[in-house]
Amino acid sequence: MRLTAEQVQFIKATIARHFGQEARVWLFGSRVDDARRGGDVDLYVEVPTAPADLFMQRIRCLGELKEGLPFPVDLVMADASRPRAIDRIAKAQGVLL
Repeated sequence: MRLTAEQVQFIKATIARHFGQEARVWLFGSRVDDARRGGDVDLYVEVPTAPADLFMQRIRCLGELKEGLPFPVDLVMADASRPRAIDRIAKAQGVLL
């Protein structure tokens, strides 16, 4: 995994601040592979109880992550109402932070 311990802590704290302590976040994509170089940070987030303003919280969280990390960030929110390929891929190939 190509993130420092400080970056992982920053991500976890930011996700918790916006979505609660019960939120779970996975790193997936190229940053999971130590042999690769560059790439953005792909994050997949599951929230047990979504806030009423989930869309706005996602936007705020993404802004904070982009300000605090030195590379581009993609933030994918789980959607239990309609299973998607990205949900399976992120959890199967990703790393729970």
